[in-house]
Amino acid sequence: MKNAEISLGCPKPLKPGVDPAIPADSVDAPAPAPEGYKRIDRVLGPMAAGSFLLGSLGYLHCTRRHVIKNMALPRAACVLILEGSKAVHRDDVREVVQAGQLLLLPARWPITIENVPAVRSGRYRALCLSFDPDIVARVAAASPADTITGQPRGMRLTPSGLLLDALLHLLVVAKAHPGTPRLTEVGLEQLLLLLAAEGGGLLLQSELPLLDRISSLVLADAARRWDTAEIAQALSLGERTLRRRLEKAGASLRDIMRETRLHAALALLQQSTLCVGEVAQRCGYDSASRFTQRFREKFGLRPSDIIRARASRDRD
Repeated sequence: MKNAEISLGCPKPLKPGVDPAIPADSVDAPAPAPEGYKRIDRVLGPMAAGSFLLGSLGYLHCTRRHVIKNMALPRAACVLILEGSKAVHRDDVREVVQAGQLLLLPARWPITIENVPAVRSGRYRALCLSFDPDIVARVAAASPADTITGQPRGMRLTPSGLLLDALLHLLVVAKAHPGTPRLTEVGLEQLLLLLAAEGGGLLLQSELPLLDRISSLVLADAARRWDTAEIAQALSLGERTLRRRLEKAGASLRDIMRETRLHAALALLQQSTLCVGEVAQRCGYDSASRFTQRFREKFGLRPSDIIRARASRDRD
């Protein structure tokens, strides 16, 4: 089956580098230790059947090349590319992350991404891990200052064998104890500590931690009709204090909730088999058509485009 392409005007690269149009299979890219990589794939196999593993672990699989504009993830995240490649555009910087590499994304970094299936298999696959702001804060507090404020090494990182072992352990524990989120949280914190030590301090950067905490709160229950009083209580703040701090940051609860819900919807569309209407309801939209309009305005493609990109996977 030939790869289809959903082309939505990905910005042209502004700096020299690997062309995202070049298939991942034809690029000489670093790869993790083969055995560690295979073990992760074996553990992921049965877990990924439903794609959406846990709130902080997601499995992406598509067979169509596509572009998603204006992404700004509510939580810091790292993405391990398993097959294919991902081109990332941020301002005047472009990076192409190949199979076997990690993509590092601090919370609310605006980017445009392009997922490119591998030529040989016709598939793009990735494991996405997101980190709660409290985990990021604890790791930042335990890390040397230059780990966070030093010159970043970029959005790409080739994981060491030790990092892969920690990731494998996290997946095994999550599989064995799906009803114990605290175990997953401990594994994520350990993984983030190792990432920071190996050059992934970029994930610890946060200019507006209050916005990160609000986004994480909304993300945990995207369908809920949050109001200022509920948000303030959950953050142990007074309503006036919350409003004042948001005004100082140039942000509003309405905008934060809209952005967070749309990103929650994107994750559900990519990582589950839910239809557009079900995703809309789970993310606080009563009208599927209104949701589709907002989604397209934000990301530059329709929810149905995401479903088509994963369609062949769902038939497997």
